[in-house]
Amino acid sequence: MWISSPNPYCVTFPAELKMTYLKKPYFVTMGTFHMGVLLPFNNAESLNLRDLLDSTQMPEKELVKQLQVLVEAKLVVASVSYHPVLTIPK
Repeated sequence: MWISSPNPYCVTFPAELKMTYLKKPYFVTMGTFHMGVLLPFNNAESLNLRDLLDSTQMPEKELVKQLQVLVEAKLVVASVSYHPVLTIPK
């Protein structure tokens, strides 16, 4: 069943993601937008905001909102500099 909404970025569905970057793998249930933000890290340890904007095709405001949740959960580490960089913690 598809739930329609005036804003296509406000409806998310749960997705299960296997995270294997730690010593032991973990299965994490998260929204599809969070999963979409994390998937580009399969090919890179660090990405800047522009890389994520290009790969997710989300509006910047929505991407930042999704990243804030991932940073608060410590699934992504943000380093603030001239060019903000996001990395997966080890």
